[in-house]
Amino acid sequence: MGHDLGRATFRRSDIPIYTMIVVIDYKAGNLYNVGNALKHLGGDFVFSGDPDVVRAASKVILPGVGSARGAMDSLSEQGLVPVLRNLRVPFLGICLGHQLLADALGG
Repeated sequence: MGHDLGRATFRRSDIPIYTMIVVIDYKAGNLYNVGNALKHLGGDFVFSGDPDVVRAASKVILPGVGSARGAMDSLSEQGLVPVLRNLRVPFLGICLGHQLLADALGG
């Protein structure tokens, strides 16, 4: 599989994006820790803050550390809040990411 954590995309080229785990990159999460865990487990995944890529995912992970307000602002600026509200695939929020998921969903 050959994931390289120095690059932005961590997937085999023969696997369509819609079968991928997308780790949301909103410029405020612990992306590389999640990436290392997925790599260790042999998962195919991408880091992306692109709403279209997140919409096409088969599974979504929202990691997080730091300020909830700053992270929500970043998700909003990238147009991800409405995408999160409408996802109908398995979705994991980690730490602050779990709190942001509840916030985005109005919880």
